[in-house]
Amino acid sequence: MLKEETPQLLLVLQPPMRKDRIQPQVTIIPFYVIFLREVGADFSEFGLAYGLFTLSSALVHRWIGKISDASGRKYILLISAWGTSVIFLLFPVVFEIWQVYVLQMILGVFGAMQKTSEKALVVDFTEGRQRGEKIGSYHFWVSIFSGFAVIAGGFFIDLFTVDIIFYIGSIILFISGGLILKIEERRI
Repeated sequence: MLKEETPQLLLVLQPPMRKDRIQPQVTIIPFYVIFLREVGADFSEFGLAYGLFTLSSALVHRWIGKISDASGRKYILLISAWGTSVIFLLFPVVFEIWQVYVLQMILGVFGAMQKTSEKALVVDFTEGRQRGEKIGSYHFWVSIFSGFAVIAGGFFIDLFTVDIIFYIGSIILFISGGLILKIEERRI
């Protein structure tokens, strides 16, 4: 069983895009399992899990970018949100380190889908001289909410078990997918 004080969840309120402005939406990004003592993990295994997440993400970023150009960003974001929601439901039943590695690789793919599509969507909904200002504003709000989410995550981990945190994260991600459906994507 996983150590119950380890993962921190980064709950990010980030704006879904509309042609005229950016509005709030919820997305969740796992901040990883730091210690996996119960499954015999140490810092090298944490490093491997984090590395597998990063490498699996890197391997699909360009492919995801091409797909989002062809099919649109909205549905890539939806698959990412709902896919990550399902993966979060699996973390409480993980008992072996290899299972963490597999989940991390799948999360890497969903993370690439989210990062690539959200940034492309921000660019799609910004124009000309105000593009830098709008992108800066977007990242400002994402960073503000991310900071508060990390602080809140620390408190939640002290109050609840890790299992509850993953279930809450899964629910928020599922709701986030519903909000993504409201995005009015324009095709260029």
